[in-house]
Amino acid sequence: MARLKASKWTALIGAILFLAIVWRWAMRLAEREEELYDDSKDVWRRNRPPA
Repeated sequence: MARLKASKWTALIGAILFLAIVWRWAMRLAEREEELYDDSKDVWRRNRPPA
């Protein structure tokens, strides 16, 4: 029973670490995309309806 509880906590910690790594990777990718589309901001603004 103790082994089952330990494996549950291990899985929980592993899932949290995995989500944190994926979140950081997604944020880094979003920053990189912003840098790529920095030159064509006027195009994006033109295509977007006025706020």
